[in-house]
Amino acid sequence: MKNFTVYRSSAGSGKTYTLAVNYLALAISKSLIKRDYYKKILAITFTNKAAQEMKERVLYYLNILSQGKDIDYILSEIISKTGIKSQDIFKISKNRDKFPKIKLEG
Repeated sequence: MKNFTVYRSSAGSGKTYTLAVNYLALAISKSLIKRDYYKKILAITFTNKAAQEMKERVLYYLNILSQGKDIDYILSEIISKTGIKSQDIFKISKNRDKFPKIKLEG
């Protein structure tokens, strides 16, 4: 059986942030083992608008990390979830070929 996590909360509670950070933590940590692991991550929302917001947030955070910067404490969140050092997270994030365009399907 595969592991999965369900987040349920009201509007404005930080679901998009949580989903984006968890997506990046999984994608970054597993990219060390399997280059295209990001393809195996399923993130579902109830509307196309929410899915678009999540996609934009993931790409925005990835761009910030690829510049060696942090915003919204995403770096510390990813470190605490993965145990990967900050310089390695920045290095992995700079390898944009590991994170090709994320597809939005709806």
